[in-house]
Amino acid sequence: MGRITKQIEIEGSKGSKVVEVLFDSGAEDSFIRRDLADEFCDITPPRRPAEFTLGDGETIVMPMGLCALTAELEECGIGWTAWVVEHLSREVIIGADVLQKYNIKLDFQHHTIDLSQCRRKFELI
Repeated sequence: MGRITKQIEIEGSKGSKVVEVLFDSGAEDSFIRRDLADEFCDITPPRRPAEFTLGDGETIVMPMGLCALTAELEECGIGWTAWVVEHLSREVIIGADVLQKYNIKLDFQHHTIDLSQCRRKFELI
C-alpha cells in the first residue's frame, strides 16, 4: 500500500477544476468528497447501499452515490466512476480500481506517478 498526492485537473458533466488527488494503491475503489461532486457532476444514487471501511480499520462510510469523472495525466487520459462520500480527508482519491485499469504505477522512491505503461486502448467484447 502506498500513497502519492498530486494536483490535477478533473472534469465531470458540470465542469472542471484543479484539485488535490490522492493516488492510493491501498484503496480498493475511488472516491470524491460530496461538496466537490456537487460542483462537478450529477450524482447517481447506487442501485443498492454500499459501505466502505476507512484506512483506520474502524470507521465505516456509506456513499450517497456515484460521479463520472475524467482527467488527463500527461498523455494518459483516464475516465472513472468515483463513490461520493460526505466526509473525506482528501478531495479525490484514485484507488486500485483506476490504477489497475490504466496500468498506472506509483513510484514511491521518487514520489511520482509512472505513466510509461499507461493503457490507452481497450477492447470491446
